[in-house]
Amino acid sequence: MFYPRLVDDTNSSCTKAQTSLLNKFLRDNMHYKRKHWIAALALGATTAVSYLSTGEQEFVRQRVAESLDSLHENRKQVEIVTVV
Repeated sequence: MFYPRLVDDTNSSCTKAQTSLLNKFLRDNMHYKRKHWIAALALGATTAVSYLSTGEQEFVRQRVAESLDSLHENRKQVEIVTVV
């Protein structure tokens, strides 16, 4: 069942200070990642792989594991450079 798109007809306006604060969050935190984002990504990938056929699962699991290892290693290198 599809629902029609929600149209927001409220007539609310923000002050200049409020708009500035809202825009600042988006501008300054575009690259913000949660602390355990790699673990959350791995959990999502595991769930997605479980929907594949049995024959494809092992191949995709191997590729996902390689990609996650690469992300983990890159994250460690960035943390080392940041600390030093």
